[in-house]
Amino acid sequence: MRRQITDEDIRAFLRKNWVNYPSQIALMQETIRLLWPGGAPTNGHERVVRLCLEEITYRPSA
Repeated sequence: MRRQITDEDIRAFLRKNWVNYPSQIALMQETIRLLWPGGAPTNGHERVVRLCLEEITYRPSA
């Protein structure tokens, strides 16, 4: 059985890969694709979007 992906796992991926993608949409799509190769579980997409928006809100400007 595969390990459960936590919100912290998603946040860590977003923070580590933020600069590698041209848009927030591309980042969210790649996060979902890489964390859940077989497809995201129920509410998986919503979790990624919510956490990405939280990171944008609390992320200091570059």
